[in-house]
Order: sequence, then structure tokens, then C-alpha cells
Amino acid sequence: EGSIHNLPKCKEVYATGSYINVQNANAIVTGHLASLMKVQDAQNEILAKLGVEGLRESLINKTAALSDGIAKVVDKAREGEQDLDKQSKNLKKAREQFEVLLNVDLSGAQ
Repeated sequence: EGSIHNLPKCKEVYATGSYINVQNANAIVTGHLASLMKVQDAQNEILAKLGVEGLRESLINKTAALSDGIAKVVDKAREGEQDLDKQSKNLKKAREQFEVLLNVDLSGAQ
């Protein structure tokens, strides 16, 4: 049983077990993705009924644009192209635009 002659059989059993584990993990991930798609579809349906179909995409696009803007401000500050006061004003303006986007007040979270 424990001889070296059984080593190829052990490798085969181990490989088969690993393959089964990968298949199981893939099935779990696929199930989660399908569930997420159902949730997103339900959210889209609700947003459509409320008349704000493009809200998700709009938020994503505006958040990405804001992120890009903040990255530019940080890059310019690192390069020393602008003084810190101007950078502070740019960040404050970006925060205010984000507050308007989300309809929240972040002034206490500086």
C-alpha cells in the first residue's frame, strides 16, 4: 500500500480531486454571478419604473470622471506645478461636485 509503485495512482487521485475542486469552485462563482445579475436586473427594473434608467451609468461615469480629476490634482501636486492652496481649492471643488452628485454633505469628513 505504501510502496513507491502506488505513487502514480496517488498522483492521479490527487489530480482528479483537484480538478473536481476547481469544477466546484467554478460552479460556485457562476452561481454567485448569476445571482448578482438577477439583483442588477431587479434594480434596473425598479430604476426604470422610477424613471431614472440611466442613474447607475451616470453615477459610474461621474464617479470615474471625479476620480480622474482627483488623480490629476494629486499628480500636479507631486510635480510641483501648482501651490498647495490651489490644490486644496481644487480638491474642495471636486468634493463639492461629488456631494452634489450624491446629494450628501461631506464637509465634516475632511
